[in-house]
Amino acid sequence: EGLSRGVDHYFMGAYVMHPTPPFSIKSTSSHPIIFDPGWYEGAWGHGFSYVVYPRSIVLDEDGEHLYLSIGYQDVHTYVVKLHIGGLLKSLVAVNGPTQPAFAK
Repeated sequence: EGLSRGVDHYFMGAYVMHPTPPFSIKSTSSHPIIFDPGWYEGAWGHGFSYVVYPRSIVLDEDGEHLYLSIGYQDVHTYVVKLHIGGLLKSLVAVNGPTQPAFAK
């Protein structure tokens, strides 16, 4: 709702994988973790995709937060601070064995 029609929209989410091969996915976000409807409409949408993507991540000294560098439209870079516990609580369990594409 409120998103530009006729163009692709790329959102960013999160997931947790098992620590051993084949690294199946245990849980995933049910909605974008970084979302601002204004980023997906307006002048950019003349047949081009709207894109938000992760660039880098740094663990805060307190061990409870992540600094996430995100890119927007290959033009802007932002840094957001995420609470790890809150992010993990927002994830939902994946039913059944789910493997990343490289493991299949």
